[in-house]
Amino acid sequence: MIVVRDSSEYLRSYARAALWVSNAILPTFLAPRQGQTYLQTWHGTPLKRLGCDIETGTSGNALYSLSDVRRRYHSEGARISWLVSPSGYASERLGSAFDLFATGEADKIIEAGYPRNDALCTFTPEDVASVRRRLGIPAGKKVVLYAPTWRDDQHSSKVGYTYESQADFAALRAALGDDYVMLFRAHYLIASAFDPASYEGFVLDVSAIDDINDLYIVSDMLVTDYSSVFFDYANLGRPIVFFMYDLERYADELRGFYLGLDELPGPVVRTTPELIEAVRASGSPDEDALERYERFRECFTYLDDGHASERVLARVLPAPGVSRDME
Repeated sequence: MIVVRDSSEYLRSYARAALWVSNAILPTFLAPRQGQTYLQTWHGTPLKRLGCDIETGTSGNALYSLSDVRRRYHSEGARISWLVSPSGYASERLGSAFDLFATGEADKIIEAGYPRNDALCTFTPEDVASVRRRLGIPAGKKVVLYAPTWRDDQHSSKVGYTYESQADFAALRAALGDDYVMLFRAHYLIASAFDPASYEGFVLDVSAIDDINDLYIVSDMLVTDYSSVFFDYANLGRPIVFFMYDLERYADELRGFYLGLDELPGPVVRTTPELIEAVRASGSPDEDALERYERFRECFTYLDDGHASERVLARVLPAPGVSRDME
C-alpha cells in the first residue's frame, strides 16, 4: 500500500507497523515505541563526510547549521534499532557519523553487504535490453550515466536545492554524440535541473526513474562527482570518471572527504575537455588503473554477492509467531 507522506494514513502506518525501513533520516516526530524495529539502510557508502564527522566550515548547509546537522545524526543513531553496512569501511564511517561508537551502540550495525545491490549481481541481458527499450536508447550507442550529487550551498527558499551545471553539454555532444548518449540523473534533493531539450538525442533526463539500478545496468560508464553512487556502480567493474570541477570548495568549505583522491577507482577531471578525453580513454585503462580499481572493489564491494538481503533479514525479522501488526 502506498500512502501520502505526512497524511493521517502515513502516521497511522508508522504507529502500527512492527518494522520500519528507511534509507534517510525520518522526521524527528516519529519515535518507535516498544516492540517496533527501525532498520536504517542509509543510501550509500560515504565519500563525503556525514553528520557528526563533518568538520569543514561552521555554516552547515542551507537548511541546518553544523550543530543542527550533528544533532540530527546523533538523534537518528539513538532512535534506530539497526544500521545496515556494506563493508568494514562503511561500518567505521557510518558508526561514527551517527555517533554509535561514542554512545556504545556499535552493536546496532549489521555488516552484511547492501541489499539494494543484490540486483547488480543477478540481472540478465534481457533486463538490460528491456531498460534500453523503455528509455529509448538508440541501438548501437554507448551509454554514459552522469549522476552528480547536490551542493549544500545551492538552495533557493522558493524552489529547494538547485543544480548549476558546469559541464558543457554542447561540447560533449559535439565530441561524443556520434557514439554515445548521456543519461542525466539529478540527485533526489534537487528541485530544479537543467533543461535537456537543447541536447535532444544526446542527453536523456532520467531523474524520474525510480530505481537507479536500471540506469546502472544499461550504462557503459559512470560520471559522477562526490556522490556515493560510484561505490555501488563498482560492483559492475565498469569505468568511472570523477568530474570534480569545484573540488577545492567542496573539500575545504562544504564537506571534506573520508578517502583520498588516489583511492578512487577512476580519474579525477576538472574541465569539460578533460572529461571528454577521459570518456574516450575509458575503454583502454592502463595496468595501474586496473589494479587501483580492483583494490577498491576488494575494500568496498566484497560483501555484495546477491545475498545481502537474506543476511540482513535474518538479523532483523521477528521470530516466527511474533505478530507484525502493532494494533
